[in-house]
Amino acid sequence: MLGKVLLGGLALCAVAGVGIGWWVARRVDGVQVPPLGELLGAARPDFSRAPATLVDPGRGDPDPSERRPAAPAPAAQGPAAPPPAAERAPADLPALIAALRDDAVRGNAMHALGELIAADDDAVGAELERALDSDDEQQRALAACALALRGGSDPSPALARELLALLTPAPGQRFRSITARPWIRSVGRANVDERRLAFDVLSGHPQLFAQVEVELEARLAGADPVLRFDAARIVLARPEARSRTAALDALLEHLADNDLDDDAALAMRLLGAQGRRALPNVHAALPGRDAQSASLLAHLLSYLDPRHPAAQRLRPKELVRLGFHTGDMLAELESGE
Repeated sequence: MLGKVLLGGLALCAVAGVGIGWWVARRVDGVQVPPLGELLGAARPDFSRAPATLVDPGRGDPDPSERRPAAPAPAAQGPAAPPPAAERAPADLPALIAALRDDAVRGNAMHALGELIAADDDAVGAELERALDSDDEQQRALAACALALRGGSDPSPALARELLALLTPAPGQRFRSITARPWIRSVGRANVDERRLAFDVLSGHPQLFAQVEVELEARLAGADPVLRFDAARIVLARPEARSRTAALDALLEHLADNDLDDDAALAMRLLGAQGRRALPNVHAALPGRDAQSASLLAHLLSYLDPRHPAAQRLRPKELVRLGFHTGDMLAELESGE
């Protein structure tokens, strides 16, 4: 007990020290200090953080003289005019496309990805489309990510296939489900950033979704619980999807206690968002469920069908004991439906 008190006191002193230091620094003339929230907040990973130049995997870090000079500061008055399109095109397009390949320095690929996304040149899109046929898995994946982030072009079947491939584990490997928490990392052949992007793009782009809908339907009927769960979430994001009933059933499976991180919380939120449309599936799922599923289903029914006997037997302490924060899970609940 004494140890816990001492550790708590040390933590409080550290937080107080940061706050006092920030308060004092903000009042020193000529010192630019960001808001405290920026100092304490954690930035979500993105593709823009990349080395300033490509690195030869055999040489290590680039020589300081080879690093790209810093961009000049913007003019003090008036908006800066955008550079001509020719100046926004990458200087060495073949080298950037080649850098997307898997090598000993992943920073090369991230640098190339940032350059290719930012480049305003039709030739870049054409080269990225060709890279979707590469024999290098990482090059195909990052080319698909660049095309998805660039936008502005008709989505090709090859792009849709490669985005779905990012959500497909290699033989003998297994993924965790894409979680709502960015600090949970995926297990398998694809980097978590690429997987999350593929998941978001297929969920939000109707043309790309239409090109992989048949495969997603097959995954809903497959044996892999992670593939079923991810497919269900993508399908339910599309109002025009044909297999919404099967997707709801897949979510209901994930209310059970199992080894997947965060899946019950995600399933509860998505089932709540479906509102009364999910009621037939919820009613059919009630018999023979484990204790966790029965409690969560009863909680869903307390919102969607309060007169149901399972809802009236609900004991809130059961949910607290299970560690679920159901108010957060059902934040998207459309109670008016």
